[in-house]
Amino acid sequence: MDSGANAREHFIKQRRIFMAVSLFLIFYTVADLEMTQINILGNYTTIGNPAIIGHVLALTFMYAFWRYYTACREVDGISKFMRDCAAWAEATSLVFLERRYKNKRIFHDPVMGSPVTIRRQEFNGFGLAYKIPVQDENSAQGFIQKEVIVKWPFRFWCVFSVIPITFRTSVFTEYVLPYVLGILALSELLGWEIVDKVMS
Repeated sequence: MDSGANAREHFIKQRRIFMAVSLFLIFYTVADLEMTQINILGNYTTIGNPAIIGHVLALTFMYAFWRYYTACREVDGISKFMRDCAAWAEATSLVFLERRYKNKRIFHDPVMGSPVTIRRQEFNGFGLAYKIPVQDENSAQGFIQKEVIVKWPFRFWCVFSVIPITFRTSVFTEYVLPYVLGILALSELLGWEIVDKVMS
């Protein structure tokens, strides 16, 4: 980390550099630029082997990526993005479950009159299971509380959550967008020319 700079300031600086290098590399390859001369203190120097420019840019890109990657890890950037997606997915799961069991089945506290809280039961890596207190209408004692387990496709909602998290918060542009630009720049370096094909 840079001396005298905290992790956040260091991250912002490395993100700026990495995005600038990635954008320049994309522009350099898509525009098919070729450098034959450089200006050193007002003196023009001819580059005898212009192909070396591509190697220098590749090394610069790899260094900038390495610096951004380590800076992003220091501020827990990608983990923050994933946590926001997971939080949105779980909140959305609760909303859908409450709507599904609204009025007709969710057990209400007889004293407070409010619905009993839906509780997370388990998480197996692919989905969430919720324990929902519902009313048993067939009971001989009338409406009594019993709990049912409802499984929910949590992973699906985590994937879907990328859309609202991207457009409603800044975590995508702050932590993930530089990687996207880096992948596009790398594709140009490797000759895949994704940007060139999209623009043509």
